[in-house]
Amino acid sequence: MRKERLTPLLLIAPTLAILIVIVVFPMVYSIAVSLLKYDLRLPEHPFIGAGNYVRVFEDGRFWASAARTGIYVAVATILEFGLGLALA
Repeated sequence: MRKERLTPLLLIAPTLAILIVIVVFPMVYSIAVSLLKYDLRLPEHPFIGAGNYVRVFEDGRFWASAARTGIYVAVATILEFGLGLALA
């Protein structure tokens, strides 16, 4: 009985390990770095918390680029969906 329960876990273990290395670790690392004042010219990277996010959301260039990205995604999705539907 115990061997029957262990076999599926052993079969998915390599996939879970790869998924953690490729997806989870970089995501956690990027969140941690986003909370620092990270300047490659400086030897130290002090913790500033959500200061980077506050600064980004107050920047007009961020909102302009987010709007352009949203328009691009909407147009590309509509065109790709329409083309796929037409070809089907």
